[in-house]
Amino acid sequence: MNKINLINKNLILIGFQGSKPKHMKKYKKMYDNFGFKNIDIIYPSYLHNYDVRKVQPLAINIYNKINNNDKTVIHCMSGGIYPLSYSLKYLMLSDKLYKLDSLVLDSSPVDPSHDSLVNAFMEHNNLKYSKSLFDLIFKLYYKSIFLELNTWSYDFNFLINSEKFNTPKLFIYSKNDIIAPYNYINSIANNHKKNGNFTKELIFEKSDHVKHICTDYLKYEKTIFDFLNKN
Repeated sequence: MNKINLINKNLILIGFQGSKPKHMKKYKKMYDNFGFKNIDIIYPSYLHNYDVRKVQPLAINIYNKINNNDKTVIHCMSGGIYPLSYSLKYLMLSDKLYKLDSLVLDSSPVDPSHDSLVNAFMEHNNLKYSKSLFDLIFKLYYKSIFLELNTWSYDFNFLINSEKFNTPKLFIYSKNDIIAPYNYINSIANNHKKNGNFTKELIFEKSDHVKHICTDYLKYEKTIFDFLNKN
């Protein structure tokens, strides 16, 4: 596999909520093989990722990383799109969206709802029962910090579907994913196509949430490589 033309390009790899360095090893190795020299990895945490006061500082950090480079490629997983959506807002407001070279959305965006948070937490921790208990825990958490549920998602749908958000995008998703539902992501991808934006898709039939790289590594790798080379 040839290298990608990476002159002055930085990569930001935004993991899923609760991700650890061990989860990102395969992705980092893939991008190392592509020829990226500068790779920043971000690990969003569960509760912080759903608290607007915690999300905004992280979003500003992502914004600064993008603004400090000529071109940035972002690979964003699952609910990592929440802090990224604020970063996109700042980029649009400052007319710096051109600094974003391309965006790989991997099992993302997830359905921006409280129920999605509970489902993601339970799946990540392999919990099969007591959904009502975790639903209550997260609601009590929001009550304790005096925030409404879903505060973090106020501008989310608008930004994701905005005609101004014309960055080339690759959507990687599955028909078997309840956290990032097929119909939800498919409708967003179709909107970007209708807006005339460069939009590619890699759709799996039975792949689980954020496990597409394990389902068919060669297809996954080649699709991302071709997307970054051709957009």
